[in-house]
Order: sequence, then C-alpha cells, then structure tokens
Amino acid sequence: MGGAIERRNVVLKKMFEQKYITENQYNDAVQEELQVKRSKLNFACAHFVYVKSQLEQQYGTRIVEEGGLKVATTLDFALQEKIEEIVKNESGEL
Repeated sequence: MGGAIERRNVVLKKMFEQKYITENQYNDAVQEELQVKRSKLNFACAHFVYVKSQLEQQYGTRIVEEGGLKVATTLDFALQEKIEEIVKNESGEL
C-alpha cells in the first residue's frame, strides 16, 4: 500500500500547490489513514461496468437498458479468467 500512499500524497501536494486545497486541508489529508476498499467485481466485470458507463453517458441509461443495443468489446473472457487466476495466485487474493 506504500505506492498508493505516495501517489495520494503527490496528488494532494499538487492540489495544494494549485490552490485547490488549503495548507491545513493538505496537512490533515496526508495524516489521514488510507483505507483501501477492494471491489468484489472481477476484472471482467469491471471492464463491462466501464463500457456500460460510457454507453450511458453517450446514449442515456434508458437506451442502454432497454434499447436493444448490440455492443462488441475486445474482451476475451477465457483469457481474462486465466489472467485473474494468475493474479490471484501471485497476490494471494483478487
């Protein structure tokens, strides 16, 4: 999680330098404990959630849910499942 904290702090520093937040807000934020929430979605689901959100932005939720759109993606589900298995085995969790 060290990388996530470093990245958070870089973003906060940039926000302070560009006057989006005050010095007090910056100091409070860098002292705050970073909490990581893991998604229960697998990578493939996350891909489809992203695609769906893009379609909803372009066409609206009603058309996406009820409009009969046919959407093709580059996702190879069998390959994605293998990748997820490798990641799970290497990291201990997904």
